[in-house]
Amino acid sequence: MCLGVVLGAIGVAAGWQQADPVIELIIAVAILTVLRSEVRQVGARLMDAVDTGLVTQARAAVAFVDGVRSVDELGIRWLGHQLRAEVAVTVESAAPAPTPAATSTPSSPRSSPSGA
Repeated sequence: MCLGVVLGAIGVAAGWQQADPVIELIIAVAILTVLRSEVRQVGARLMDAVDTGLVTQARAAVAFVDGVRSVDELGIRWLGHQLRAEVAVTVESAAPAPTPAATSTPSSPRSSPSGA
């Protein structure tokens, strides 16, 4: 911005009276260009927008885990300055858990503490 002031002053000193307004317009266009970019970024953050490449990468990472059959839902959103991911997956079915009766072993005779 200081460079714009210097250029405008040099132009006016050289006799070109329109130098200052022209430089001011160029600076205003530069500010509006930066503002437009920032408004898009802030708007995207307010709407919890996440880069689609990151979503694809997260889905592939979850699908790579052993036992995951499919990734049914994946949601990534901003929570403060951190990303939060929630995922619902279908996993491969495992063998049913053994029941206590099926895992018990025959009990061995115990000796009494008195030795009787």
